[in-house]
Amino acid sequence: MVVTYLYNLQTSPAAECSLQYRVFGDGRIQTTLHYDPVEGLAAMPEFGVLFKIDADYDTVEWYGNGPAETYWDRQHGAKLGIYQNKVADNMAQYLVPQECGAKTAVRWAKVVGPQGSRAAVYRRCRKAHVLLCAALHSP
Repeated sequence: MVVTYLYNLQTSPAAECSLQYRVFGDGRIQTTLHYDPVEGLAAMPEFGVLFKIDADYDTVEWYGNGPAETYWDRQHGAKLGIYQNKVADNMAQYLVPQECGAKTAVRWAKVVGPQGSRAAVYRRCRKAHVLLCAALHSP
């Protein structure tokens, strides 16, 4: 089964993107985000997708910068590698709540649950693209 959503981006000039979910019989879901550049738009808009999964999936593994959280403005002190931590450990105790737990230059990431079952696996689509991922518990 395939479900496609078309999103109108709040940009000037107007732009849009589509997000397609392809559901397979074995339970896998493939997501594909498509965006065509718009003439007159200075830079590509930022895209973000949130997935909610069962809290039993409490371990995150990734191939990217680590082992601590990294962001685009402070990733040069991190090392590219394969890392693993508990989702709860990604929540920073900042005085003012803010974004936390991000991993930059991610090539793949997975959230692992009981007996090693995987709830989510993210893979980049093209060599030139890497992801910023975070796995956090919802309040």
